Amino acid sequence: MRRPRGVLSSEAAEDLAGYNPYPGDVVDPEALEELFEDSRQRAGAIVARIRGGEIRRDPGPRPGLRGHDTCPSYCTFAPICRRDRSPRYEEDDEGDER
Repeated sequence: MRRPRGVLSSEAAEDLAGYNPYPGDVVDPEALEELFEDSRQRAGAIVARIRGGEIRRDPGPRPGLRGHDTCPSYCTFAPICRRDRSPRYEEDDEGDER
């Protein structure tokens, strides 16, 4: 049986012990709130860019970016993917890790 992955509050870990969570996925409530706040800020920045007319395709890994040079083997969108034709942006070369 596969074990679920994802962040989990230590307050809920005991109730969900039957799912056998990975120890690294369990964080204290303060750390969880920090992760939520970071997610809200990132989402807000993305929404602001979209509202400002900056709409990009983000097709996935690019050669040399984070050590990936191909799409994941589990991706089912290969027949319609336009990864090879997507435009590159200057910050892509700077290692922008959103």
